[in-house]
Amino acid sequence: GAVRRAATVGGNIVGSTLRCLLPAALVLDARATVLESHSVYDTDLTELLAKRHVLLALRWRAPLVSGYRKLEGEAGGPPPLVVATAVHADGDSPRDLRVAVRDGYEVFSECTPYDPDPEQVLHALAGTDLGALPAVARDAVHAQITDVLARVAED
Repeated sequence: GAVRRAATVGGNIVGSTLRCLLPAALVLDARATVLESHSVYDTDLTELLAKRHVLLALRWRAPLVSGYRKLEGEAGGPPPLVVATAVHADGDSPRDLRVAVRDGYEVFSECTPYDPDPEQVLHALAGTDLGALPAVARDAVHAQITDVLARVAED
């Protein structure tokens, strides 16, 4: 049971309280195929987590660029900070930047219009739940956003 809950993508997202992969799934705009008592259907991650259906498959949008960082944690301590970012596009031009953070057992996710300037993106996110994160988490978010935007510029 413990291995099934934590050692698979579906188990990590649905069955585990750690959910290290949930931020990545959120920034990739993942959709889930789930099994209900009498049917199989597609849903978003919010419903998947709320209703805890049996997860059959995940599909996601391929981003232009994405990033993932899991900070070191203390053994026996709270789960380490996880930051995931992705830039998505319509056609050839970037459209939006998605950011998701797992801080402890809480997961926060935001989407903002793409801007090549990290400071503009951070300013746009400052009024959201991400702006209220502790300084260490905000620094990690800043680093991930800066990295992902630099890689978009290289492409």
